Amino acid sequence: MAFHIAMGSHAAKILGDAGAKGKHIRDIAKPTRTGPAKFARVLRLLATRHVFIEISPDVFANDRISSILDSRKSVDDLVTHPETMHDGSKGLGPIVGTFGDESFKSSTALYDVVMDGFHWTGLK
Repeated sequence: MAFHIAMGSHAAKILGDAGAKGKHIRDIAKPTRTGPAKFARVLRLLATRHVFIEISPDVFANDRISSILDSRKSVDDLVTHPETMHDGSKGLGPIVGTFGDESFKSSTALYDVVMDGFHWTGLK
């Protein structure tokens, strides 16, 4: 889910413009109107999984993994025209977005299916 949030918020693109020095979470969250404290938790979790780097408290930068998610489009275009975010873009962002969407959404039910089982009798 954290990866899905990072993709939907265009974090890799926002950080791509900052380079190795990174950006403070307030500046990362502002273009997408996300709450900085909550967004920092998401990026921090991904940084522990080697997606993004937390350079100093609340300052993040891209790493090798997150940098390939950058679509190389402007943040303004991505925010105002999300339906065209993958048109002509480069990097792996479009592939992750296309093939990951269903698995991101269905992953929320995985725990219940594994722990409780799937009840075929409930299907009509």
